[in-house]
Amino acid sequence: MKKIVMYCLIGVLLSIGLLSKFYLIGPGEIMTWTNEQHKIDYIPRLEGENLLGDLLSFPKDLAAPLTLIVIGFKREHQIDIDTWIQTYQEKSLADQSVDFFELPIIYEVGMVKRLFINNGMKMGIPDPEQLKRTVTIYMKRQNLFDALKMKEDNIYSLLVTQKGKILWRSEGAASAQKIDTLESAIKSYAPQ
Repeated sequence: MKKIVMYCLIGVLLSIGLLSKFYLIGPGEIMTWTNEQHKIDYIPRLEGENLLGDLLSFPKDLAAPLTLIVIGFKREHQIDIDTWIQTYQEKSLADQSVDFFELPIIYEVGMVKRLFINNGMKMGIPDPEQLKRTVTIYMKRQNLFDALKMKEDNIYSLLVTQKGKILWRSEGAASAQKIDTLESAIKSYAPQ
């Protein structure tokens, strides 16, 4: 009888450990911010998980020579973010060695709320490629606002090098003029 109780207890503890890793925490860990000196022309270190569960750290995990990063802070920002996703696809920027990531930056919340938020986003995205490119980051957003001179009322699009240097920046939805300046920045980039 004691062995059965002990095995049940071990099973429960293992289940709790697995659940906390895969179900309660979910994509996106709470971001820890370092007080390192930050240059405005570089993105700070940002960490999270994409909606497939892969841990990513920016700029460390930027693989392409250039990456278009679109940052949003509110659920209603998705409409504007979608204009950049559409631009990325229609302009075939991947063919020009440009990668794409969407970074929803969310205030630090508990594990259960993160699970709810991430699974809600995941259910709304049918495309596995977009799930891979959507990286949820939980952090004290004011740190990012201060570091990159951003406000939560708008989305921001950044063209960055593999080392995180910001080559081009825009606020709001895509427009013909913004797309033209983005394409000019891509064409004028010469890796060093």
